[in-house]
This record gives sequence, structure tokens and C-alpha cells, in this order.
Amino acid sequence: MKHTQGKWNLFLQDDNGFGITNGDSVIAIAGEDDLPENEANANLIASAPEMLEALYNAQDALYRSGGDQKDIQAIWAVINNAERGER
Repeated sequence: MKHTQGKWNLFLQDDNGFGITNGDSVIAIAGEDDLPENEANANLIASAPEMLEALYNAQDALYRSGGDQKDIQAIWAVINNAERGER
């Protein structure tokens, strides 16, 4: 995986937006005009590694159970986009 490993945590950044950190790296989402939207975006980014892992597990479970190929391919497309930026 290309993304930074570890749990990401949200923090308020001096009333100027939100930040996300895993202890080693920091991502800042600035802009005090839309703080509720920035907080929602920061929470989404912070939960992305767990969502990616859940997608891998869902894809594996669908494949093993003989699930619909369209669903498996749709999940794979989202995983590719998350890891490689492919759309």
C-alpha cells in the first residue's frame, strides 16, 4: 500500500481549520469559513485507511462466496482509485 500506515487522528488547528495526524505525518484542511464541512472532510480522510481495508475484506468475501462479478469489479475499481489515483 502506498498510503501512510497507522491510525489517523483529527485535531482542531487554531480555529483555522482541521488537521489530521498519525504521529509522523500531518495533513491540514484549512479555511475557517466552512469549519463544519472541513471537519467532515477531515473525518472522511482520517477514516480512509479503515475504509480501504474494509473494501479489501468485502471484495475477498464476495469473491470467495461466488458473488456478483459486477460488484467485485466495482469494489476493485474503487480500490484502484484509492491506491493509484485511477479513475
